[in-house]
Parts: sequence; structure tokens; C-alpha cells
Amino acid sequence: MSAAEIIPASQVVRSIASFLDPEAEAGQTPAYIARRGRLDGVMLRLDVWEQVREEGTRAIDFAERDELMDRLAIGGAEEGRLGEVAEALRPSAVLAELPMQYLPHARSDILTASRIAPDTRNLSGFLAHWTRGYLRGSSITDPARPGQTLERDVAPAYHDSQMPFRLVWSRSGDHREHRTLVAVRPISGVMARAWTFAPPMDATNEGGA
Repeated sequence: MSAAEIIPASQVVRSIASFLDPEAEAGQTPAYIARRGRLDGVMLRLDVWEQVREEGTRAIDFAERDELMDRLAIGGAEEGRLGEVAEALRPSAVLAELPMQYLPHARSDILTASRIAPDTRNLSGFLAHWTRGYLRGSSITDPARPGQTLERDVAPAYHDSQMPFRLVWSRSGDHREHRTLVAVRPISGVMARAWTFAPPMDATNEGGA
């Protein structure tokens, strides 16, 4: 019988790259991440797993930060309703009337999302959450600096036909009260498995959207 190895949580977080190995395969390496936050051959407390997943996603955010800031600087914000901006996602009549401010690039992102994911209910639901101000984003840029800031949250996948998406938005104004949708990016590879939840956790039905 093999003995368990206990390591500090900080070591797990510092070693994210080795745990999020895109070349890993189930049953062949302990780096493989299974759907419910379990590493084959490794057991993590849920809070530690969530920290690992968040740090891995933040690495993607930071890698794209300059590109997103350029997008924000170039594109002028427009105003519309969710039903117009995300028409391809076919939101319900109630959700379609929600007002939102967005960049034209973000509208194109949503159209692309509708083409690559067979089921976009998760994205539609989380966009509705965003328009209502329900999402609590993680900062991509330093919130202490003046000017516009970027934040990100994730619309997880709940079914095999769905993809997880990163929603990125800016905050501006004297009190950062103005929110503008900047980008909607699919999450792929290992991180997609990390952001896929079991169907019983699905929170994207219209009654709860």
C-alpha cells in the first residue's frame, strides 16, 4: 500500500503549472485534473482546489491584459439591450430587455461563442447576471490606480455540450459605477475541465438567471 504525501497548500498553489499539465491523461499522471476538482492520485480540500483553479485562470487574464486594455482604448462603448447584443444566444424575452453597455468587439465575441458552443445557456445566464450587477469580478488591473480597471468572472460549463467562458468588463467613473463588457472568451483545455461542474449545480435556468 502506498503512503500519502502531505504538502502545504502554498506549495500546491506555487506549483500550478505542474498540476495544470495540458498533456496529462487520466490514469497516467497525477497532474490530470478530473471534472470535480480531483487530481488523479491527489486529494485536495475544496478551498485549496478553488484557489488553484482561480490562480490558473488569473494567469490567462494577465497574459491577455495588454490586449484587453488596447481593445478598451480603441473601441468606443455602445449601449443596447441583452437581446440585441446577444441575439445569437436567444435569451428569454425577460432577459432580452436588460440594458447593458458593451464594446463592439464583445458583441463579436458573443456571436463567435454561439458558433463554437452547442449549448450557450450558461453564457446567456451569466451575461444576465452581469447586466444586473450580480457578478463579483476578480481584478485584472490594479484597482488602486486611477482610470478604467478590468475585472473578470467565469460562466462555468454545467454540461458536456457547454463551454466555460471568461467575461471581462471595465469599470469607470468617479466611483467605478460604469460597467462596460469588454470581452467574452472561451476557456479551453485543462482549464475548461477545471471549470466544468456537475449538472446538479446548474444555476442558469431562467427562473434563477
